[in-house]
Amino acid sequence: MILEILTLCDFAQDNQGKLTIIGTFDTIKTENVPFVQPQLALAARVRILKEEVKHEILNGKFKIEIANETTENIVNTINGEFEFKINDQNDSGCMNISFNLTGFKFDNLGKYSFIFYVNEKEVGNIPLNIMLK
Repeated sequence: MILEILTLCDFAQDNQGKLTIIGTFDTIKTENVPFVQPQLALAARVRILKEEVKHEILNGKFKIEIANETTENIVNTINGEFEFKINDQNDSGCMNISFNLTGFKFDNLGKYSFIFYVNEKEVGNIPLNIMLK
């Protein structure tokens, strides 16, 4: 399993295997805390090799933990499930995962981590810095 893309952005969407990502970023500047970010998305693209799929279809779970690195607290967890099938003629295939979060509240300034797990294994993480303007 290879993590090809993991990013925060303004908008993300999977459309028949094509991952659309608009406005990628790693910093949000605010006038005060706490504050609510009206729109925030996370986009991931994972390549799965044929030998990782034991049957015709791979069923699994993914999880995204959002951690405040300053306070060392997990501030939110997003869980989901997936079903994945590789075309018989290909050596691998890609799975796109996108979350559009509306009204996400940040209580503190500092560095946050978005940690991405597939089947309980961490496959990547990305930072988000919350700063004063």
